[in-house]
Amino acid sequence: MLYKYQDSTIKPVILESAKDFIISLEDGEKVTALCFEIKGINNINIRFGYNFTGKVLDVLIGKINDFVKEFGMLYRSERNIFIIHFIYPKTLETVKKVHNMLSNYMKKVLIEEYSLNLEIAAGAIVDFVFSGKDKYKIISTLSLALGKSNADTLYPLVFLNEQSYDNNLENLRKLEKIKDSITNNHKGFYLVYQPFVSSINSRIIGVEALIRWEDEELGTVSPGTFIPYIENLSSFYNLGLWIIETALNDFKDVLKYKPDFFVNINLAYSQLENENFKSDFVKIVDKLGFPYKNIQLELTERCKKLDIYFLKKELEFFKEKGVKISLDDFGTGTSSLRLIGDLPIDNLKIDQSFIRNILENESNSIIVETVMYCAKKLGISVCLEGIETKEIKDYVSKYYANYYQGYYFSKPQRIEDFMKIIGNTWKTIGINLIKPSNKESFDVNSIISMMPGGFFVYVNDETERIILANEAILDIFECDDMNEFIELTGNSFKGIVHPEDYQRVDSEIKYQIANSEKNYDKVKYRIITKKGNIKYISDYGRLITKEYNDDLFYVFIAEEI
Repeated sequence: MLYKYQDSTIKPVILESAKDFIISLEDGEKVTALCFEIKGINNINIRFGYNFTGKVLDVLIGKINDFVKEFGMLYRSERNIFIIHFIYPKTLETVKKVHNMLSNYMKKVLIEEYSLNLEIAAGAIVDFVFSGKDKYKIISTLSLALGKSNADTLYPLVFLNEQSYDNNLENLRKLEKIKDSITNNHKGFYLVYQPFVSSINSRIIGVEALIRWEDEELGTVSPGTFIPYIENLSSFYNLGLWIIETALNDFKDVLKYKPDFFVNINLAYSQLENENFKSDFVKIVDKLGFPYKNIQLELTERCKKLDIYFLKKELEFFKEKGVKISLDDFGTGTSSLRLIGDLPIDNLKIDQSFIRNILENESNSIIVETVMYCAKKLGISVCLEGIETKEIKDYVSKYYANYYQGYYFSKPQRIEDFMKIIGNTWKTIGINLIKPSNKESFDVNSIISMMPGGFFVYVNDETERIILANEAILDIFECDDMNEFIELTGNSFKGIVHPEDYQRVDSEIKYQIANSEKNYDKVKYRIITKKGNIKYISDYGRLITKEYNDDLFYVFIAEEI
């Protein structure tokens, strides 16, 4: 249903359908129009309630109409999407002028004592010739332009012409069929899964669920083409629930023999904005009996544009349930260090654009190293995306990320094919002791930060003695010497100091403990070794505050903080 506003009294003339707008146009008429969506209205509704949201919309519509009435007609759909039909002047400059007026106003909307910062996505056409033979071509073109603006925040205003429409006609036909598929029992949709691989033992430790669509007639459509489009549809919400239930159901039996295996599911901003999402999510998880701790929800790019207060509140609900939160594509778009400081993030994924050419691009290497340092300080785990070759895998091992993802390990696979590789291990050839080449600086601090458990202090009969570096690791894994340890770990362990550098690292750790101007954070925990023995440890480095299980080696269980 469309509403047409003719003056600032905000008393709309109700149009029964979009056909009325089309009927008002004459065959051969050159149409100039701007279609825009106000982002963040649902956030306001959830944060402040329906009554306040109603006041916001009244103010916005009145102000928008004031901007527009001297140029043309304003139409509003039910989903906060507006269309301005320019009567005079019908020029590109006019469209840009109105768009700038709207964008600037949205940055500071004053409602009662509140100042709201809103954004708009917009698409436009100029001198588009309306044809009675293809009446809805004009609406489809505006929708396509708006979709492109929504999909890429770098382009707040997207112009399309008739040629653009014709070039995208096949894509539009596919998108319309995909739209129909959502309400037709999700016909054509299926999930593929790409593994996460441990950086310690190169085993598959988790999986990311990814949506795909194909049709006998139209073939396979790239998710990059249809996801930005369907995320704007109200019917997408139910598809999102289907993705969650399908992914968890596919892997619930895997937990019987891999109890720490986790399933990563991407979240769309429209899911978080829906007030029913939290309860619907809980219903699905509880129905399947899937452990919350084995679920990781991943924030996609558009989620990061949500109001930070609202986003934090929503994520804290899932955190309280035991769900982990991941930040996707870190380093691109709106991702920033501020987000990982403000939000309850467990993991961040460094975007593959920094990894794929890291062997040739020194600046990328510096960026990754800096992000890794910040993440470790904040207690956030890190996944490196885009590991496509063994050379890249071996190179990035020096950063000591928690896990990897990329085509070197596996492309996304359907569930039946994924189950064939779930036991795979990608071992590294050679002994992975930390020994820098002559071209690299020796960074003692980075070595220390990667020691499993940090600064070890064994607790024996209420006395504490410092046990450092290799000595502690060999003791935990109950190995008599380094050769035994290398054999046990299959040459894949990264946290060992090279024997030639051991004394230097040992002295540096003791020096840091003795000369620190503040007390190190400390946690006591017990280690259950591979042989079932229990050892009590105090840790002065990286805090371990919850259970951590590596099925090859040992279990950390926190006793107190």
